[in-house]
Amino acid sequence: MRKYLQYISYCLGAGLILLSLSVSACAPQPKLTSITIVSATPAIFQLGTTQQFTATGIYSDKSTKDITSGVIWKSSDTAVATISSKGLVTAAALGTTQIMASFSGISSSATNLPVVTLTAVAIEQKSPLKLSVKGTQQFTAMATFSDNSQEDATLTSKWASSAPIIATITATGSVTGNSPGNTNITATLYGVTSAPLNLVVSNPSTAPTISSIAVSRGVVANLVTGDTQQFTAKAISTNGSVTDITSQATWSSSDQSVATVSSIGVVTGIAPGQTNITAFYAGVTGTGISLTVVPR
Repeated sequence: MRKYLQYISYCLGAGLILLSLSVSACAPQPKLTSITIVSATPAIFQLGTTQQFTATGIYSDKSTKDITSGVIWKSSDTAVATISSKGLVTAAALGTTQIMASFSGISSSATNLPVVTLTAVAIEQKSPLKLSVKGTQQFTAMATFSDNSQEDATLTSKWASSAPIIATITATGSVTGNSPGNTNITATLYGVTSAPLNLVVSNPSTAPTISSIAVSRGVVANLVTGDTQQFTAKAISTNGSVTDITSQATWSSSDQSVATVSSIGVVTGIAPGQTNITAFYAGVTGTGISLTVVPR
């Protein structure tokens, strides 16, 4: 009797498993509804370089999946740039092409991709070109391309000081004075070097100096993508005086894919995320303000 009951139990269990598998097999699978493509480096596309694109599939159940290797990639002008089956674009000639991806009859929107070449690199520095021993200054580099477009190249350039014993410069353009004297600062990008900028390093002065920089903004709220917000910078001296240096400071955004900042402190929201907005002046770095950019 016990064996008979065990047999019935086994059969019932097997039947339920088969029924479950059958129902699962008949359940409708989510369908691909759209494809989005993005570049890992959405910036100026320099001739002779490569750029990786990825494709994301969006399905009817709102789920997403990386389908970079499964889509069919296309460049509208292969004489300008070609793209591999894995989404790697190679720049071949100056011009503009469009990159697209398709899968199962669904196509992405075309991404316009200009191929340019670097024509000049210029160092921008608003603070006086004088630095005290042990003081610091932030330099920025601006790259100009063949289509007259420009890009902040501070973090991508290779910085150099002609006399490191006088002053050294970091990979991010921050200079530190080491001893009195003169040195030339240069920035190089894609083999193009800026005109040398002469920096004078001297012994510290006893006159009032800037002790800190206060960065503020008029509207303490999140920034909507595409909108702008004015930031201000004030220099506080060792004698207590306060000076508005908004238009004289060198501004920077820690993540330019989230927000950019102009030379007069106007911040523009680019994409959702967080970044820090900072001002540099006369060798002093202001405390950065965290900014959150939200979708429109």
